[in-house]
Amino acid sequence: MKKQLILGLTLLLMVAIALGTYFFVDHYQNQKDAEESEKSAALQLTTFNSNDIIKLDLHTPELDYTVEPNDSAEWEAVNATDIRINTYYITALCTYGATLTASEDLGPADEETKKSDGLDDPIAITYYTDSAQDTIYIGNQTATKEYFYVMKKGDDHIYLVSSDSAGYLAITKEQLRYRYILQDKDSNICKLSLSHGDDLAYQLEKADSAWIMTEPLQNTVAVDSSQVSSLVTTLIQLQIDDFGAQDVREADYAKYNLDKNCYVFQITQENGDVTTLRFEDYDPLVSSYINCLNEETGEIWRFDSSYVTFLQGKTTTYLLKTVCKVGIDEISAMSIQYNGSYNDRTLSIDTTFGVDYENKKYTCKIWRNIRDMLDVEYPEAALIAEWNGPRMSLKNGFDMDFYLNWQGNGYNWLMRHYDGAMDSNPHNIGKAYFCKNSGTGIDKFLDDYLPAYKATHKDGLWCFITCNHDTIRPSAGLTTDELRLAYATIFTLPGAPFVYYGDEIGMRYLPLPTKEGGYFRTGSRTPMQWDDTANHGFSTAAADALYLPVDTADDAPTVEAQQADPNSLLHAVKSLLAFRHAHRDLDSDASFKVLYAPKAKGDYRPFAWQRGKLTCAVNPAGAAADLPLKLKDGTRVLYAIGEAVVKDGELHLGPELRRAGVNRNLTSDEYENPRSVQEVKEKNNSCHYCYYKGTGGHRLCPS
Repeated sequence: MKKQLILGLTLLLMVAIALGTYFFVDHYQNQKDAEESEKSAALQLTTFNSNDIIKLDLHTPELDYTVEPNDSAEWEAVNATDIRINTYYITALCTYGATLTASEDLGPADEETKKSDGLDDPIAITYYTDSAQDTIYIGNQTATKEYFYVMKKGDDHIYLVSSDSAGYLAITKEQLRYRYILQDKDSNICKLSLSHGDDLAYQLEKADSAWIMTEPLQNTVAVDSSQVSSLVTTLIQLQIDDFGAQDVREADYAKYNLDKNCYVFQITQENGDVTTLRFEDYDPLVSSYINCLNEETGEIWRFDSSYVTFLQGKTTTYLLKTVCKVGIDEISAMSIQYNGSYNDRTLSIDTTFGVDYENKKYTCKIWRNIRDMLDVEYPEAALIAEWNGPRMSLKNGFDMDFYLNWQGNGYNWLMRHYDGAMDSNPHNIGKAYFCKNSGTGIDKFLDDYLPAYKATHKDGLWCFITCNHDTIRPSAGLTTDELRLAYATIFTLPGAPFVYYGDEIGMRYLPLPTKEGGYFRTGSRTPMQWDDTANHGFSTAAADALYLPVDTADDAPTVEAQQADPNSLLHAVKSLLAFRHAHRDLDSDASFKVLYAPKAKGDYRPFAWQRGKLTCAVNPAGAAADLPLKLKDGTRVLYAIGEAVVKDGELHLGPELRRAGVNRNLTSDEYENPRSVQEVKEKNNSCHYCYYKGTGGHRLCPS
């Protein structure tokens, strides 16, 4: 008994010690976590949304500017006339400055330390929002080039901030300057001329909508408009690599090799602006960069010589080189006359080769040949075109074609009809059908879509995309609720829908400086946002090593966050896809018919369509809509976003983003076309493939 008592007391003591240890460790860990959280918060120098910034004060020892957005949403210096601001760089300043995080707190600074760290006369950037302002001071870079010394107004501590972030804030006048050669890129070019030394290569002028040559051939020959259009595009997109001297006069030309045998290129725009550029003579095989003088401003610019190859153009470069006006596809043979007599041979013409203009005859022939090869070697292969021309692509070997959202086409009117600056601020720019208050009717889409669909739907699939690498993300013009509605629609229309990475979580379009040499596509190519770790889980590399920056906004969408939120856009996309996979009537090649598509009248602009035995309807407006579809009472709603009720033969859709799928003219007991659980499983395991009758027989295509 005594031994048992001693054993019991020993066990109790051990448990007490264990519990004490546990509580000690747990308390220690909580305390450690709290300290780490407090330390992390102390290193967060700024916390505001970059989209909320309305003004910046920029100060360095050499410059002092205040910049604000103008009516066109472009940043401009409101207190100076000596500079035109690079909007893309200011956007980068906002992006990187909005959530600036230090790597280390070096403690309070004295005057001597400030001076040694370059913070006695620093770069100063003040960010203004409607409710607050923050000033960041940027000093010298560390000896290792890994960090900058940084301070914040109202805080006497010096911080180390990584160069990948602070480097963007180390502003210079060159970085701030507008880099396009044309001050007004939107003003149409109407006249071009090029001289090399004393020789005039050409002078081209726009007459109505066509280009003519006025010198040196004085409109005696036809001009190749496609060549001139390519030149105009090059000039509009041409950017300055580096800025040199200012106020350069004729007496200084020799200093920059601009006095003899120069190229003089003159651009005249319809608004009256004239830009005369004097380029130094150069050998394109030797010179990497060349000097250029803007004669109107007296500025010296430097260009990468590979971007100014248009200087090598000659008189003949822009002449139409057609020998005769007979189409090459119409010629089967040719005889040649020499010295008044015909030779004894007739040349046969291989029309496989030639210039391929609007009908793409030879391009189509090539793809038909590829199709024939694939049918033999890889009969299950599917060809997908990025063509937006189903009458050519689907009838000449392709199984699918993308319905690309080009400016002005039907698809553009669904999700991306912009009428302002593309700044990733929903409803600041949107006039598309799915914008709640746009007033746009579905007819603008159907007028473009239906003719091509009716002509080609038996040949293959004309597919909807949420976005691609060359277009603005739909989140730039649609709110999250509107995206739900838009996706629900394109997932239930004919074709195989394509979801561009990140669109399933509503990744934002970021207005970044271009890295690909063209328009606004860079902002749709930023890294995928997985979670809230470094670089949103995309990469463990340093942020400055990424090709493009991630979205640094506090509310940047991530997969992890949306997986945890049952009301997220990601879950909406998953549920929509599950609904699509569960019903044969939503197969890619299932029948399609427009049921109801009235012209927009105020807030009344619904749209209804039929897929097999399913009826789908959408109401993007902010007011309820009744659709006279003559549905049977008892018809059940299978899927809905918001309110959807069938009553007295009409479908009632509630206001503000409502969409529904119903069984047309069937009671709940009569509908027999959903897939079984096993069918859905098999469909998913087979990558959602189904058969359809296409060119050359049956082929597999995603549904």
